[in-house]
Amino acid sequence: MSKSRSFSICLLKEGFDASNALKEEHELEDEAEIEIGDSLIAKIEEGMKETRYIGVVLSSKSIKAPWVKKELDVAMNREIAGGEVVVLPLLYEKCDLPAFLKGKLYADFTQPDTYEEALAKLLRKLRIR
Repeated sequence: MSKSRSFSICLLKEGFDASNALKEEHELEDEAEIEIGDSLIAKIEEGMKETRYIGVVLSSKSIKAPWVKKELDVAMNREIAGGEVVVLPLLYEKCDLPAFLKGKLYADFTQPDTYEEALAKLLRKLRIR
C-alpha cells in the first residue's frame, strides 16, 4: 500500500477533518519537495490533477471549511468535464451534505458496526482489496 493511501485511511480512522487526495501511483509532494517561494495553491492544484480519486472526509467542520469547498469544487468540475468518478465522499460525521453531493453514494463511517463494511467498499473502489 502506498504511503498516501495508508495515510489517507489513517486520517479517516483517526478522525481528522480534511480533504485528502487518494492517489493511485503518485504521492503528494511533501515539505522537502516544496521550495521557499513556491505557490501552495499551485502545488495543491498540481497534486489534484495527478490524482485519480479525491476522497473528501465529510463532517460538520469540513463542509464549512473554505479550502475544502474550493478543492471539492475543482474536483467536481473535473468529474463533470471528464465523465468519470473523481470525488469519493467519506462521511465521518452526520452532517448536511452539500446539494451537489446528495445524489452520490458515499462511504458511511459514522457507525462503528458498519465501519468495516464502508472501509471494504472504499478499498474495493480504490482497487486495494
